[in-house]
Amino acid sequence: MNECAPIINRFQTISLESLDSLKNDVKLMDRHDTKYVMPRNKLANLLELLLTDYQLLTVENKKVFTYKNLYFDTPDFTFYHQHHNQKCNRYKMRARQYVESALNFWEVKFKSNKGKTIKKRVKQKEFTTEITQEINDKTQVFLNKTSSMTIDDVEPKLWITFTRLTLASLERKERLTFDVDITYTNIKDEQICLSDIAIAELKQPSLSLRSPFAQISKKERIYPRKFSKYCTGVSLLHDVTKKGRFKRRLMYLDKISGGHTCFSKT
Repeated sequence: MNECAPIINRFQTISLESLDSLKNDVKLMDRHDTKYVMPRNKLANLLELLLTDYQLLTVENKKVFTYKNLYFDTPDFTFYHQHHNQKCNRYKMRARQYVESALNFWEVKFKSNKGKTIKKRVKQKEFTTEITQEINDKTQVFLNKTSSMTIDDVEPKLWITFTRLTLASLERKERLTFDVDITYTNIKDEQICLSDIAIAELKQPSLSLRSPFAQISKKERIYPRKFSKYCTGVSLLHDVTKKGRFKRRLMYLDKISGGHTCFSKT
């Protein structure tokens, strides 16, 4: 995000405590997500256009944060294949660390047949690659509502790290995040970095095109696009049987990156 630092420093800021205490509850653990995929070199201009409508999350004078994630799936990639097959009522599971603040969570995301994303999480003292009894108990209650799956069915599959900045609307109940330097690492330590890509995610209680970001991005010809960090990483680094629905997305990523070697394994 260094290339955007001059613009980032011009945003009105909001603390994590103030963000959590807002009456409009922009934490949005139950929400509608809209994703936008763009060349990273468009990010600075886009942020400039958002200055008057959003405030920037700042924690201990830090404005850009590193996220470390370990995704879990079944041995045969049930979660990945459910997403590929466009199954409604599907899950993602991960351990997440907010690196700068050393906060650690076990998280389960549920995508409903109405397009809503519901996230449940359990705070952990340490970043863990193991499923503790507390994780087991709380996650299983969530799974039991719509699935016959048990927490014992999953195992670590993919590391994903990225850098994020978070904006909160000044007037509306919405959050907006921008992720760059998305890096995938599989269990064989093979690695791929999407170095020339930026992912924006608009989080709202329900879909509204009146969002300032939705209107600005349309004028800038940056359009909503389905994108899953996890499924993209699995497609790139794992030998899974089904990739067809994601091939067009991978081709688009390669195109907007200028055909650079962002998909080269290291």
